[in-house]
Amino acid sequence: MKLAFAVDKTGSGNIVPEKFLDAECLVIIDDEDENFHKTYLRDDEDNIFFAKCTAENECELIICGLIEKEPFEIIADACVTRYYGGGLDMETAYNKMVDYKLDCITDFIGGTGCSDDHSSCDCEE
Repeated sequence: MKLAFAVDKTGSGNIVPEKFLDAECLVIIDDEDENFHKTYLRDDEDNIFFAKCTAENECELIICGLIEKEPFEIIADACVTRYYGGGLDMETAYNKMVDYKLDCITDFIGGTGCSDDHSSCDCEE
């Protein structure tokens, strides 16, 4: 399964920022293929590059901070499950996700909750 992490920097000790917009690096791993690993550095000012990378790499989930509307819609339309890991390092966030201890992000910042447009992906009724 491919997983994406929106984090503050490359290398060890990277932390998931409180907001998706504040991530400087996107790390994609495959937890079944230990040789698969991609890292992207922020390459945009409109905050959609990491969302597109997540969708294009067919990630099943992303662990990130709270997400703004446009990147949220790109990620949600690709049916990528979104977990909130703000303030956690990648390893801790991954372990909490595996233990079902991370909250899902069901809407973008300023949204009203689980949007009907994305209910087919992973929103709870």
